[in-house]
Amino acid sequence: LIRAVIAIAWFGIQTYLASIVLRVLLTAIWPGLAAYDQDAILGLSSLGWATFVSIWCVQLLIFAYGMEMVRRYESFAGPVILLTVAALAAWMYLRAGASIAWSSGEPMSGSQMWLKIFGGAAFWVTLYGTMILNFCDFARGCPDRRTISVGNF
Repeated sequence: LIRAVIAIAWFGIQTYLASIVLRVLLTAIWPGLAAYDQDAILGLSSLGWATFVSIWCVQLLIFAYGMEMVRRYESFAGPVILLTVAALAAWMYLRAGASIAWSSGEPMSGSQMWLKIFGGAAFWVTLYGTMILNFCDFARGCPDRRTISVGNF
């Protein structure tokens, strides 16, 4: 039951985040749609609600065809996402003059330093916490402990 509640929450969060991406993409392609992005109905604009409901319907359509369709969609979306992120990273790197600044040049101290440290720690906990919480999903099809060890490596 707890996992089901978490899954429902993640479904809503991912639908919301995907709708933001779609909303931004649509306003970039068709600037006239920005007029529908000015109002607020329960925290989302009209365009925001339209993109949220659209993404939600697409996800329900995928789920309606069962887990095999979900697997096929994941097989398609995984490489597309990786290529998109790689292209975006290359574009940002070139826009930054092929230079990445690893620090601001001035050392931080006091509360500002600790805020950054805790922010970084929270990032790592969320990144790896997801994998730790879902380890049983990753390992349930493994026939023995050795297979789990090789997979983790």
